[in-house]
Amino acid sequence: MGYCYGWGGSGTSILGGFWWIMPLLFWGLIITGIILLFRVVKKRNSGNALNVLKEEYALGRMSREEFLTRKKDLQ
Repeated sequence: MGYCYGWGGSGTSILGGFWWIMPLLFWGLIITGIILLFRVVKKRNSGNALNVLKEEYALGRMSREEFLTRKKDLQ
């Protein structure tokens, strides 16, 4: 009881002996999604800092030397 017979009715699943591939694919997709999400967030945050720096310089709140120094630090 509780044993699922596959399409062939002989106790094998659709994947046969390769049933272990499905959990690997599942976790591989989850891990890949998390990594891609972190890359997007990191890229977005680094771009925002440079944009804020440019805006501060454009408004005259810092000198050219200070702007170039901070820009070099960010890159």
